[in-house]
Amino acid sequence: MECMMLAEEQTKVLEDSFTKTKYPDGTTLMLIAAECGLSEEDTQKVWAAGSPHPVEDVGTEQVIKQDG
Repeated sequence: MECMMLAEEQTKVLEDSFTKTKYPDGTTLMLIAAECGLSEEDTQKVWAAGSPHPVEDVGTEQVIKQDG
């Protein structure tokens, strides 16, 4: 299982985006990735996991657990 460290703001942007669309097209995914400061590949991994959860709080950052 791979863990991705995300700042609180990144998690918020991903959660907000996920509530708006569960199946973003390529352009939308690219825009979400740019807004979060993530690669499109990492952003796609979050969507493949079903949402930006489960997360574990680690100080001001959060860890998102994903299958690699």
